Amino acid sequence: MHRPLLILSLTFLCLGSQVALSDTVLEAKAIRFVELLSQEEFASAYERFSPTMKQALPVKKLRAAWEAQQKKMGAFQKSAGTRSERLGDYHGIYVTCQFEKQQLEVNVVYDTDGLISGLFFLPGAPSGYKVPAYVRPDTFQTVEVEIGEEGWALPGTLTIPIGEGPFPAVVLVHGSGPQDRDETIGPNKPFRDLAEGLSSNGILVLRYDKRTKTHSRKFQHLNSFTVMDETVEDAQAAVHFLKKRQDVRQTRLFVLGHSLGGMVLPRIAEGVPDTTGFIFLAAPARPLEDLMLEQTQYQASLLPDLASKTIALMQLTTLQQQVESIKALKPSGPQEEKFLLGAPAPYWLDLASHPLMKGVQKMENRMLFLQGEKDCQVSYEHDYGALKEALDKQRHTSFLSYPTLNHLFINVEGKSTGKEYLRPGNVCADVVNDIVQWMHTTEEPYQMSPAK
Repeated sequence: MHRPLLILSLTFLCLGSQVALSDTVLEAKAIRFVELLSQEEFASAYERFSPTMKQALPVKKLRAAWEAQQKKMGAFQKSAGTRSERLGDYHGIYVTCQFEKQQLEVNVVYDTDGLISGLFFLPGAPSGYKVPAYVRPDTFQTVEVEIGEEGWALPGTLTIPIGEGPFPAVVLVHGSGPQDRDETIGPNKPFRDLAEGLSSNGILVLRYDKRTKTHSRKFQHLNSFTVMDETVEDAQAAVHFLKKRQDVRQTRLFVLGHSLGGMVLPRIAEGVPDTTGFIFLAAPARPLEDLMLEQTQYQASLLPDLASKTIALMQLTTLQQQVESIKALKPSGPQEEKFLLGAPAPYWLDLASHPLMKGVQKMENRMLFLQGEKDCQVSYEHDYGALKEALDKQRHTSFLSYPTLNHLFINVEGKSTGKEYLRPGNVCADVVNDIVQWMHTTEEPYQMSPAK
């Protein structure tokens, strides 16, 4: 795979709740930008850059970059669709472009002022989602539902095993960002894999679109919100939704949280204390802002050329300043209305006042911690390792790790960089099987089978 032309502070574990411009507006701007390149109007395209981009990619370099792509791919033919992704304070628009020889994705990254702050050329649009072999569609049915309170209702999906219930059940809680019920990233859908894989094994699963996705326009006009507003309330509402169903075995009711969703499981547990157990997938044990900085530093270390590294260093300086501002926030002090790393001051104060380590040490529910050892977002050593050291001797707590899995619990060859998220894959069957066995067993702690 060709390396992208330019990379700016790509933070995969991002908030992205506050956006200055809508997806529709930015998609139109990105399509127009590609049109300018195809029409060789490079000076006009250059004027859409942020000041930092103008320094890094003057008109001559922009022309050379575009001509280099056409030399490899053949003449540009047309734009064939767009998709978007939130990157903290940035917003990435992917324009699928059809060239003579093959497709290419042009990733145009916008800042909060609507200026282009990053540009990528990614060979080949990602292939579509593929249903994993362990999913057996004839063993479950799918039902569309709605959860949450009036004004913030969320669409969701129940996968219900075919047969006589009641069934063990689990709610899936997303990671950071305005995610859909499948936790879609590129061609991958980790939550769909989990839901249909678990339901193929007799477990009822509820997943739903996140509040920041379904009600993104409302969030754009909020001056303040917390993790409770963004994630916790809806997860608790989902559990209460299952508590009312006769096909759910109430003595086998669980909540699974991925990434940020795992980080806030102790908060969720406070509102549903009689839940049987909680499953933590790649849960960060350290402050979220520290991980965002660490991830960005890691991405910068992978950059192939001096120009990209120079821009990344500028972005890192700004990011470091915002992290320091977050650390300096005081509950009793003045709270500026501006957003830090995509979220207001009360959001960061809320997170800081409920650290995961302190929360899990108080929990008496069964807990299962899962971690991919190649995760480049949440550290196997510093996050999972710290949790295991603190909790491993508690009988109601189990730990499992997987040597070849990344943050999405998908197998990756070599080092995980996050670029593999654009290639189709599925949650590893071992992860699905281990969750199934742990949910069904009464033995504490659950032991990984010798065959693994």
